[in-house]
Amino acid sequence: MDQGHYRPVACIPRQKVAIIIPYRDREKGLFTLLNNVLPRIHRQNIEFGIYVVEQIAGELFNKGVCFNVGFKYAMTQYRYDCVVLHDVDIIAEDDRNFFTCGYYPKHLAVNVEQFNYTMPYADFFGGISNMPSSVFAQVNGFSNQYEGWGLEDDDFYRRLTVVHGLKIERPLSKVSACATVNHTKSHQKGRPLDRCNIYINRPRGWAFDGLSTLRYKIETIENKRLFRRILIHINTTELRKVNNNNQ
Repeated sequence: MDQGHYRPVACIPRQKVAIIIPYRDREKGLFTLLNNVLPRIHRQNIEFGIYVVEQIAGELFNKGVCFNVGFKYAMTQYRYDCVVLHDVDIIAEDDRNFFTCGYYPKHLAVNVEQFNYTMPYADFFGGISNMPSSVFAQVNGFSNQYEGWGLEDDDFYRRLTVVHGLKIERPLSKVSACATVNHTKSHQKGRPLDRCNIYINRPRGWAFDGLSTLRYKIETIENKRLFRRILIHINTTELRKVNNNNQ
């Protein structure tokens, strides 16, 4: 691998896949993930790039913004056909759980260890998912409003299914098992917005909240061998102002 990018030498890959990992204060978890996942996706003979988007401490962590930033940056580097949205603490356990995309969005983390290898609810879409890059752009990416943890994946699921009428595919349960990397959630400064209120009252917020209203600053880009690290700063006050102006 070179600067987080890999291309098979024994075949011509059918797809180029961007793997985006939001990150903050999870160094042990990140390398546990890479040590387990990299050999598996190498064996899948796909061309891929890994983009670790790290949000600088000081503001509330925003996973949706990190996914959006990673997508926009990755698409300037290569013409990726497929994007994988990958939490840092979830690890696919089976080689047959393919990272390549089909026509529809696909949820890859169906049976997760932290939920006793079951789905916690029918619309669960967290952990690992993928879709054609055109689909991620079509739904305007993730919402930028979900500060802290929770409901950003549910909001994204609703964008895909309710607003755009897309079908969600899932691999067979026997190949979709995913392990969980345990960690302690870090303390966050600041008071987050009411995520439940946002989710309930703004079902069509995708039109003015997402890739099109993204605000961030790239502090540094570090080219590691196994991944490209994008360190970003998010001004929470500015993001809230942009979203309020578009309501």
